[in-house]
This record gives sequence, C-alpha cells and structure tokens, in this order.
Amino acid sequence: MPIPVKFITAILLAPILIALIARFSDPVDQLMRGNLGTHAGRLMVTYSTILFCFMAGALWGFAARNTKNEITPYILTLIPAFFMLSAYSVSGGYRLYILTVGFSFLLALDIYFKKRSLTPHWWLQFKTPLTAVVVFSLVTFQFASLILATLALT
Repeated sequence: MPIPVKFITAILLAPILIALIARFSDPVDQLMRGNLGTHAGRLMVTYSTILFCFMAGALWGFAARNTKNEITPYILTLIPAFFMLSAYSVSGGYRLYILTVGFSFLLALDIYFKKRSLTPHWWLQFKTPLTAVVVFSLVTFQFASLILATLALT
C-alpha cells in the first residue's frame, strides 16, 4: 500500500476516534459542544455518513474500469446511494446501526470489484482495516450509548 494512503487513512479515522473518545469522556464532549457546536453523537453520525459516501464513491471508478461492457458493476455502485437514502428515512436513533451494516456491505462490494481486478492491488489492504476500525467504533459507540442511557434511567 502506498505511504500516502496509510497517512490519509489515519486522517480519515481521526473524527470517528474523537467521537468515540468523547462518548466516554464528558470533558471532551463538553469541549466539543462549547467550541465546535457539536457533540459525540452528532459527530459520529455525520462523519460516518460522509465517510460512507466517500468510500462508496470509489466504486463508480472501479465499475468504469470494466472493459466487458457489463451493467452489473454499475448497478452495484447504485446500491450504497439507495442504502444511505434508507438510512436517512428512519429515525435518527437507528442510523448508526444502519451505517454499521452499510460499512460491512461496502467491504463486500470492494471484494466483488477486487475479484474482478478492477481495484488497485493494495485496495483491500486499505479498506479491510479501515472498515474494521469504523465498524468497531460504531458498535462500541452504540453499546456505550445504550449502557449510558440505561444507567440514566436508574
């Protein structure tokens, strides 16, 4: 994997990790609220959505590399857009769950395009750990939110 890609990956993950830290740290969350006008939950949902769209956008380029003039790769590139539409058609409390499934599905699409030799040779070395960190962060954030909400009820 090219060194710039490794560097960019760290930058891509920073907002998600900051949101996760803020979920476990009231002072960090309050700092974000006071100085950035946002909070851990909003940052996690908003940035995860942006990252999902960024990652899904690469699929169109892969489909365009298909020299067999097949329609299937192009149709597959539309699925993430409709998936995101469905994510924003439900109550906000479920978006992180839907995004978690979405990131896993994106990785499956990346594997499809890789098997057809339409991605760079290092693509899955980039996407697999990135997806793993994002999915882990989303699941951990959701679990922490559930625990904190339960504790608030007692």
